[in-house]
Formats: sequence, C-alpha cells, structure tokens
Amino acid sequence: MTGIRPHGPSEIVDPVHRVYGSLPIGSEEIRILKLHPAHCLSSPVEVSLNIAKLGDPSVHYDALSYRWGDHTDNEMIIVNRQTLKVTQSLATALRYLRSQDHGVILWADSICIDQSNAAEKNVQVALMGDIYRTAECVRIWLGEGDQDTTQAMQLVNDCNGFRDTNAVVKRVVGDERGAIGLAGLLRRPYWNRMWMFQEILLPKIGHVHCGTSSAPFGTFVQMDLASSQPQLWPARRTSPAWIHDLRKAFFNIAQFTIAPRELQNLEHILAVTRVLQASEPADKLFALMGTCDMASYLTVDYDKTFQDIYVGFTRNYSKSTGKLSLTLTAGWRNPVCKEDDGQLPSWTPDFRGSRPESDIYAGFATAGVFNASKGCCFENDAFNPELPEGVLVTQGYVLDTIQSVTPLLGGDDGRRQILETFDIRRPNDNLSGRSRLQALCETLIFDADGVKDDDCEETLARKRDRQLKHLLGFIPINWDSVLGRSGTGLRHALRSYKQLQHSDPATLAGYRNMFVGEYDANAGKISSVFVTRDSRFGRSNYTIRPGDVVAVLYGSDLPVILRKSGSCYKFLGGAYVSGMMYGEVIDEYGADLCAESVLLI
Repeated sequence: MTGIRPHGPSEIVDPVHRVYGSLPIGSEEIRILKLHPAHCLSSPVEVSLNIAKLGDPSVHYDALSYRWGDHTDNEMIIVNRQTLKVTQSLATALRYLRSQDHGVILWADSICIDQSNAAEKNVQVALMGDIYRTAECVRIWLGEGDQDTTQAMQLVNDCNGFRDTNAVVKRVVGDERGAIGLAGLLRRPYWNRMWMFQEILLPKIGHVHCGTSSAPFGTFVQMDLASSQPQLWPARRTSPAWIHDLRKAFFNIAQFTIAPRELQNLEHILAVTRVLQASEPADKLFALMGTCDMASYLTVDYDKTFQDIYVGFTRNYSKSTGKLSLTLTAGWRNPVCKEDDGQLPSWTPDFRGSRPESDIYAGFATAGVFNASKGCCFENDAFNPELPEGVLVTQGYVLDTIQSVTPLLGGDDGRRQILETFDIRRPNDNLSGRSRLQALCETLIFDADGVKDDDCEETLARKRDRQLKHLLGFIPINWDSVLGRSGTGLRHALRSYKQLQHSDPATLAGYRNMFVGEYDANAGKISSVFVTRDSRFGRSNYTIRPGDVVAVLYGSDLPVILRKSGSCYKFLGGAYVSGMMYGEVIDEYGADLCAESVLLI
C-alpha cells in the first residue's frame, strides 16, 4: 500500500481522540483502512488506519457502500489497537469482506472520517465524490444472506455476459426460486438510502455482496434493462405472480441505473432521489455534491440547520439559473410536517421527501414543453432587511382569482361532473379568444399543442389537426343543448362533427377514444379543475380553493397558483391555464403592464 503515511499535519484533528488524534489529515488527504485477515467469521474485527493523498496513483483501495443501520445497535472493533464503536451493520460487513490470508484495503466512511468532528466532516464529505470515483471498486453490502440468497446470486451471475436481453428473460423465467430470492434482495433497505446514489454511480465498477455470495452490479443493471421491456416477458394474465413481482422489485434500483449523462441534469436528479432517505436531512443535498455540479449553489456545512441549507440552496439555484423550476416542486408537494419537525417556506422544496402522488405539473415544468413567462428570467431578489427571513422576492403578474373548483376525476362520470359544474354555454369573454368548450378541452388533457414562435407551417398544421381531433372526441353527443350560444365559435368543429357522425362514425369513435385516453392519463386524485372570475379555465393540484390567485412569475414555465397571506403569498403549485401556457400574457400585457414584485413566504 505505497503512498500511505502513518502520520500527517494537524490541520483537522481532535488531538485527544484515542483513534484519530494520532492520525490528523490535511484538506486533500483521506484515511484508508487495512482489514486484517481472520480464519473465523466470529473473530473480532481489527483494522489498521493510515493516511493517503487523494488521487495518488500509487494508492489502491475499494470503497465500501453499506447501510449504517440502527445507531443504537453497536459493536466495538479494534482500530490501530484502540477500540472504536461502529454500527453492527458495518462490523458484520467487515467480517464477511475480510480474507483468511491477506489484508483487504478499504475506505469506509464511519471509520475513515471522524464522525464527532464537524470541521473534518465538512471537508471529507465534500471529497466523497472523488473518494468513490478514485476507488478501484465499490463493495455494495446488502447484509447477511438467507435461504434464497445463494440461488438469487447464482441467477445474477448466470446472466452476466448475456448480450441478448431475451437470454436474460429466458434464464429468469426458468428459475422461480432464484427470481423470488432476487426480488427479496432488491427490496432490502439498502436501496432506499440517499448516500448510495453517488456510492454506486461514481466508481468504475461495483460488486454486490450478500452474506458469502456476490455478483457484479453491472449485471443487475442489465437485468433491470430487460425488466423494463414488457414485450420480452410472458403476458401478466397468464404468467406466475413471481415474475411480475420481480419486475416490480427492479423499480427499487431504478435511481442507481441511470446513464452518466443524466447526472448533468440536476433538476432531474433531485426529482428521482427525493424518495431516498437520509438520517441527516442535510445529506439529501450533500450526498449529491460528488455526482452533480452543485458547488455554485451549495457548501457542505453541518453547523447549519437543514432549513437554512434547503432555503439557501433553492435561492442560490434560482438566482444562478434564472429559473423557478425547483420552486415548482415545492408548495403542495412538500410532505405535511409537524411544527416542531422543521417548517420550510412554501417556495422551498422539502428534499426530505414528497407526497406519494405523482406530480404531472412538476413533470411538465422540467420537460420544457411550456413557456408561460416567455423567457423572462427570475432575477436576484435584492436583500431587504425589512422583510422577514424566508421571503423570496419574485417578479411577475398576479392576473386572476379562482372562482369555482371541482375535482378532476377519471371516467365518464368525472367528465360529466365537470360539464355540469362549469356552464360552457356562456359566450367566452376572456382574452384568449377560445370558446369555453375548447378552453376546457385543452385544460382537461393538458394540451401541449399550442403555438410556439419557432413552429413551421407543417408543425402548425399537425398541431391544429390534433387539437381538432381532441375537440371532436370531447364534444358531447347532445352538443346543441350543452353548448348553446357558445357553439357559434365552433362552427368548423361542429360541422366536422356532424359530418363524421353521419358518414364515418368509426373515425369519430376513434377521436373519442383518443380524447378519453389523454383525459384519463392526465386525470387522477391530485388534480382539480377551476374557472376564474375572468372565465379562464385551468387545472392545478387538489389543495386549491376559490379565492386563490393565478399568476405568471418570471422564471416559471408554468402559471402558478398562490394564496394571499397578508402582503405576501404562499406558493401552492404549478398550473395549466388555457391561454397562458406559451407566453400569451407577456405578449398581451408586456408593453402596457409593468411586472410587480410578488413576495413568496
């Protein structure tokens, strides 16, 4: 183990610590442990701890990735002839990973970092990306094995090297016991921890260990790819339940199988890792420092509260990028917390978790489909000592007030309830120029076929054709009684509808199925449909209510719903509002209406 020295400078050290006091480290150094051999699994764990220069090509080590486990379930190990308390989970991993006849060189965070020294943790955690990236291999420890572990790992190893995903499927389908055991491994608590994200993705290669069995992590990734292709598998209705159970279990490692290029999309990474857990709330962000370019927005500092860390990160990201995309994942998406559990401003995402319902609004916000603010960016909110902490000063337009709301439910009953709630027979008097039926139709299906500045004639024609088909699929059979005078703005659509009704009902039924498919795909328990005082139709999450306001904020691709609170507003969530999705507000008002400061709390 060349390049490793036994002593170092006293830049970061507790000189009285019985283990670390004699092993101070510099800002570009790390500690590495040598796991002593043992012939018996029950023998005490003994390691030697030394210091190495990070990045020294003569230093070779494997990094250990494991779940810390219960902090109250501890065991004493021997480190440089001194006792050190570690979790039972780590002690067990070291027992299984050691050799009978030679030392094993590892990096393990809770031993190689003095966990009682906040200053050292700040420096070392910031280096962890490079620590894992430089490791020869990551050893992924799932825990001790059970009666199916050997068969499960044999299944994975048998699939190693298969270039054809069909061969993977054939091998899995022929091994019920191995598949059941593998599903159990994929459901182990290891896979829901935040730190594992960088620990798995950064090293050159990974190896999964469970008890005495092991298999390459790359084969797990290959099997996950095969699992994601339903056409390769037997039909669910005619296949055994354990096949579907295994494919479902692979979702538990989806975050760890992403392509390296996806790490450049910080907003996407924050979304996919939000479900992962960390004992320290600050680690939900700190654990991404090594995988994503976050240095411009975040500094590792364990002396700060997680609230200050989350607020500062969101504010810095918004200032640097000019986007409110992170705020669009806050509001109603934040989990409900007790007051003593750490309250956050409504505009700051609670990275500790989110509500279980999927969020179509945040998804569209990050997809770049819409452009409500017409490219106007969020600007640095100037410091104002008169404002309370936690206020975000945004610019934009508060445009309208929600008048009535109804749930957006799936099926014919849900559509019927919406038609009964909103009087679409009234002539439309809002600025969009759309008929009420057309505006409602666009809202219900989250229509993404609006006109963009760079659309060519061919694209425009294709969009208009698709919008007409959706509208024809939405028009009720008894349209005369439902539409009333509002039908005067739909003469072309109604004429097409009547012609198809008589000459080609099959095509009309196809349009109906097309609309229903889009409607049901975008309906569900989380959305409500609303109409504003100015007759605008829109949809947002189920927490909105009459009196909430519709706004367009600079830096937000979607309109937003806010709730008045004194001179400020609480952020509720993004919205779809017909006639506001492509910068129409900026086009209509830009020259005549000055943007106002909108204070979010």
